[in-house]
Amino acid sequence: MRKKYSETTLKKLFALSGNICAFPGCYQNIVDKDNNIIGEISHIEAAEPGGERYNQNQTDEERCAFENLILLCRNHHKVTNNVDLYTVEELKKIKAEHEEKFDSRQYEIKPEIINKLLVSLNEVQINPNFGYGQQIITQSGDIIVSQGITLEGAKDLFQILFENNFPKLREIAKEAAKENVKKMGESFFKKASSEITEDDLKNFKDPDTQYILNTVVNIAARKDSNELREILSSLLVERIKANNEDLKRIVYNEAISTVSKLTKDQLKIITLCYLLRYTSYGGIVSWETFNDYLKTNIQPFLDFKGTNAEFQHIEYAGCGSIGISGWNLSEIYRSSYSFLFLNLIEKSKIDNLNIPAEQKKELIALDSTEDKYSIRFRHKTELEKYLKEKSMDEELNKKIINLYESHIKNKDEIKQRIVNETDIGKRVLEVWNNTTINHLSLTSVGIVIGATNFEQEVGEKINIDIWIH
Repeated sequence: MRKKYSETTLKKLFALSGNICAFPGCYQNIVDKDNNIIGEISHIEAAEPGGERYNQNQTDEERCAFENLILLCRNHHKVTNNVDLYTVEELKKIKAEHEEKFDSRQYEIKPEIINKLLVSLNEVQINPNFGYGQQIITQSGDIIVSQGITLEGAKDLFQILFENNFPKLREIAKEAAKENVKKMGESFFKKASSEITEDDLKNFKDPDTQYILNTVVNIAARKDSNELREILSSLLVERIKANNEDLKRIVYNEAISTVSKLTKDQLKIITLCYLLRYTSYGGIVSWETFNDYLKTNIQPFLDFKGTNAEFQHIEYAGCGSIGISGWNLSEIYRSSYSFLFLNLIEKSKIDNLNIPAEQKKELIALDSTEDKYSIRFRHKTELEKYLKEKSMDEELNKKIINLYESHIKNKDEIKQRIVNETDIGKRVLEVWNNTTINHLSLTSVGIVIGATNFEQEVGEKINIDIWIH
């Protein structure tokens, strides 16, 4: 088995190269201005049997030692394959004379370039240091961060992981995949810059975090999709922040592994189901704001192929399950935004309850046009919470709640008002009633993906902790 290159050997080799091909009269750089390694490491005495100038008496350690290595451009590497002209003695002379020129003005190679070399040359272990003292060990294509890491260092991990995971791709496919991974790193860096703290960066040393990083790289390399990169970046940031919360960490791991398996239509279905069934919007205070909410938050997800295959795949991917009975959207809105569908209450019915004066001011609003009352609260749960906090008479509380519920319009009236009072309410109801979405229940993974996709499309962030915990 070939001895592995050491970091010290490579640093010395590049330092004394002057970043120039060692072949006499050649001035080709070894590392270009974009930090790409365009030169090659050549063995004076070959590393393997059958190679040029192979010496069976050398040890593996000697074959990868500084004294047996010379940096050449690709053309002159090929030229030195002529063993009659370029003997061991001749190459050692060329090496010595070249390195003597740069002994007093050594080339400073960047740590990340050494890191790339170690990754590409060695299969077992490397120990580069960059960032603020982190150590990365690469073994069988994996990266282990054993100390701290900077955000810049975290961005570089995507490229390093790519170099380890895609050695067998054909060159054209590899270059395309490499570019995809570079874009993934940039997307993550942009997202993480405003959300990842220094404490969060410590989570990169955790083996499970490293595993999910590898997963992201593998997904991103295969598909040039900005939408997918944005969702993966958001999921990965939240996953890193949740490293010490077992259930949340597991859910985000699954969401990262799953999201690339979903079509755009399936993402729309999951997001729409999440918004309509699992959330209520606190910004709705009137029919005008409800109309704005539908157009801004709901409309982007209405157009999708609603075939059985789409829903079956959502179920297969572990994002939800299809039930026998469906959910009625009018009833969901009735529950979430009851105040939009309240009939006014006759004054006598309120006055007969004998509600304490202070609470009556907080509970009741007078409609002066009809000389009737309305109860101020958005929905039953909010009203119940208020009554509990005020420690009012239990029997009185029940009467207030019953009165509130009895004055909410029925489902048909609600449906008609949504159609008449909003621009797209009719379309929302048609999509809900004419596809299998009203039978869909989301898993925690589906909820995470739906909330994340909503954030990417609309720009609003939703705290999903309530559904995970």
